[in-house]
Amino acid sequence: MRVASRIALATAFLLAMACDLPDPFAGYRETEHNFIAGTPLAPPPEPSSDADLNGSGFWDFAWRNPATANFPYMKLTQETSEAGPIPAVAVFRLELVNLYDGGDFESATVGGLPSGWGNQGSANVQVVSSGLNGHGKSLTITKQNESADWAGFPVSALKDTNVQCTKAYVINFFAGVLSSTSGYSLQNQASYDQTKNMGPITAGDNINTLALWSTSGATSEDYILFGGPASMSLTIDELRVLRGDLGQDSRLRLRLRRSDTKPPLSPGYYEFRLWIKKPSNAKWHDEARTTEPPAARTVGIRLSQLDAQGKETATPIPITERAVTDAWQEIVARGQNIDLFHDTTDAPVIELSIWPFAAGKLDAGAVLIAAPVLRYYLDGYQ
Repeated sequence: MRVASRIALATAFLLAMACDLPDPFAGYRETEHNFIAGTPLAPPPEPSSDADLNGSGFWDFAWRNPATANFPYMKLTQETSEAGPIPAVAVFRLELVNLYDGGDFESATVGGLPSGWGNQGSANVQVVSSGLNGHGKSLTITKQNESADWAGFPVSALKDTNVQCTKAYVINFFAGVLSSTSGYSLQNQASYDQTKNMGPITAGDNINTLALWSTSGATSEDYILFGGPASMSLTIDELRVLRGDLGQDSRLRLRLRRSDTKPPLSPGYYEFRLWIKKPSNAKWHDEARTTEPPAARTVGIRLSQLDAQGKETATPIPITERAVTDAWQEIVARGQNIDLFHDTTDAPVIELSIWPFAAGKLDAGAVLIAAPVLRYYLDGYQ
């Protein structure tokens, strides 16, 4: 199919030259041409129907479906206060949202219980003035040997409790001052079951996944609990909760049909380019910070080929990742030869994806993005 495409392009080119007409295939030969210049970054549109969630030719979040479409697990907003990498280019802030407010404990009173938190038995929980990693405040939890003792906060404190579907959460936090075994779980506080504990917790940056949980069966007693089978002493900070079951769908994407670009997409080799930068008002989770918004540590991008059903082809293309820094930098992803073009349908054939986190390390944070470019290489990558 690629040979036939080249013959067709070459024939049309020769005819155009013989007739002294403008070259209609300049976009294919000019490697600096941006095939998505007519599709700049923009916040995803509000869907008016389920079909809108599978559209093409506009930037959208891959996780959106009829059950989750109206909840902002991710946000894309224009950032007018930041200068871009190129004059007159629009800058956008891409953020993966933390579903739990107050996990930095900066607004809580020292010596008191954070808002919404509870405890049982010998478990003692209180805010202290010394935070981890140079942060302002943190939370200490201590308990004796009773396995039924716990401390925790209700699931109703999470921002997405109105989304009625089965889901799993990822809970991330910094931990320190450990003794004995420590763990945590998601369950009913009235029947704390140590066998469901998702521990052990280790010192440092903890990223752990809670079991599937359905909001349709939630009660006011459903808590995320911290405890253990024996005595424990635990300090936590920078607590954040995310939708773990969304996984790699926690990305911004642009799906393209052949007709969505100028000139139309054609079989061959493509390159996806994007500028990225840390927001000036944000800090990484492991930086000395108090109430500053969190910044993403890593950005991943990918250029994928799609089959007639809109699914990624059997041989997935690796994600290209880059560490985020304080300065603008361009990240580049190249794919395999894009040759699966659908003769009978106008279905999307290419997907461009952006993740504000490292693969397998889902975490809350924001990154600045700008000037996405899709280039075409008729004769292969140079």
